[in-house]
Amino acid sequence: MTFEVDIYLSRLGLGALSTTEEDLHMLQTRQMQAIAFENIAPLLGTVPDLTPGAVWQKLVLEGQGGYCMEQNTLLGAALTAFGFEHRPILARVRMGGPSGGPRSHLAFVVRLRGTGWLVDAGFGGPGPRAPLKIETGTEQTLLRETFRFRDDMAAGEIVLERKTPEGWFPLFGFDDMLPVQSDIEMSNFYCARSPQSPFPSNLMMARTTGSGRVSLFNRTLRQENSFGVTTKELEDATALHRALSGSFLLSYGLETAEAIWARLPLESSQAA
Repeated sequence: MTFEVDIYLSRLGLGALSTTEEDLHMLQTRQMQAIAFENIAPLLGTVPDLTPGAVWQKLVLEGQGGYCMEQNTLLGAALTAFGFEHRPILARVRMGGPSGGPRSHLAFVVRLRGTGWLVDAGFGGPGPRAPLKIETGTEQTLLRETFRFRDDMAAGEIVLERKTPEGWFPLFGFDDMLPVQSDIEMSNFYCARSPQSPFPSNLMMARTTGSGRVSLFNRTLRQENSFGVTTKELEDATALHRALSGSFLLSYGLETAEAIWARLPLESSQAA
């Protein structure tokens, strides 16, 4: 795949970008607004294809979304195309736990004028919607959400945490290991097919908006903005299809929505 800058920027609704802090911020935020986080392929039994051409075709040309492996494969190609110095990381997801599991989350560390930034378009609902400066112990507030990094000496990791009313909530931890493509492919297979992964058995979607984010966990649609949070239970596959195209800007047809609906757990769910 040849990364076509003009087509990518058009997909994101952007003009030219350069290697500035402001444009790095814009790159992540606008990809998260234009291209939804979604795990429809794993839910329907498919391991996402991470070859650059397949990711480009799906996320850019076909108007679909993807989960972290796909989202950040595309983002990494964009970072290269625009000239940002970067390296991939494979993080251990914690989601509130005291320690992480397998290395199952792909993201990037970008070096910009001597400063390291976490750049991540693929963590879904609770993740940061813009790059974070990698400084331990410093609170960083972005778009009304507060994060920090802390050292976990026992694990040998830097842990990203989100501030909640109940306290600091650990999202994931990462170290200096430089993954190669085979590591990423193995993590992708684990995420898509392992019974310990949430992706083969639950619908998980998120897209950031100008005022907050919209997310979907199985049948529960959740909208966050400056006025608060609202939730709605989807009633059928037709309602799901409307959400896919309206809330998440995705090009899937009604037949795909019906196949997804048939895979969803019957019990009431909590929003992502």
